[in-house]
Amino acid sequence: MRQVIENDRIIQVSDDPENIISEFLGYALSLKAFNLSFDEMLENFKTGGKGIAVPDLFSAWECNDESRSEMEVTIWPLHFIPRTVGEKSIGEDVWILYRYNFGTRLEASTMIHGKELRNLIKIAFEIRSEGLQ
Repeated sequence: MRQVIENDRIIQVSDDPENIISEFLGYALSLKAFNLSFDEMLENFKTGGKGIAVPDLFSAWECNDESRSEMEVTIWPLHFIPRTVGEKSIGEDVWILYRYNFGTRLEASTMIHGKELRNLIKIAFEIRSEGLQ
């Protein structure tokens, strides 16, 4: 299981070599940008949830058969979309975190199990809440 730490108000995640999960958590913590409460944010990442999108910067969505078909056409070449992540099959609470190419950052993505993603969101919010006290 990955670890979440805050380093000088920046959230970082272990086993995240391209900082995709870390950047996602940074966006998720920017609740004003999404006008979402913590509970609403978690609701977006339950199985069947809608995820989030920051236009031209970042998207996070559940990888089910419907979104997989759309990705094949609009975003990723077919060979970049696996059918499984670890022990989970696509359509079983697997999420894609996708960073668009901007500034000095290259386009990149990662896939993560929903349970782990929701846990990382919770930990990041707890860390940030503790830092504000």
